[in-house]
Amino acid sequence: LTKSFQLPAASMSVFTITSMLTTVVFYDRLFVPMARRFTGLDRGITFLHRMGIGFAISTLATLVAGFVEMKRKHYAMQARTMPGHGSLSFVWLVPQYGLHGVAEAFMSIGHLEFFYDQAPESMRST
Repeated sequence: LTKSFQLPAASMSVFTITSMLTTVVFYDRLFVPMARRFTGLDRGITFLHRMGIGFAISTLATLVAGFVEMKRKHYAMQARTMPGHGSLSFVWLVPQYGLHGVAEAFMSIGHLEFFYDQAPESMRST
């Protein structure tokens, strides 16, 4: 943000958590009701579809991370040859952390509902 502002590396997980919590809200309030209209299922889409969406978004996040790493390496090479260049902003990392949060939301919901659905009645909690 500014040249004097430094974000600790451990604080980057706040972007994952924020995007995950936001996705859960949108998932429950918007995605499921919309999917119900198209599929006729109470849950909107099946558990495996949810996990598949999570895997696809996770793959996209990994691709974004790869492109950001290529940009970072290019930037580091320029900084070495051109003295006075600053470091790359942490904002470049926000999209991949955000996408991982969205993927985690889909995967977590899908996993928990799948396991609960497949567990015997005697092992389920209320």
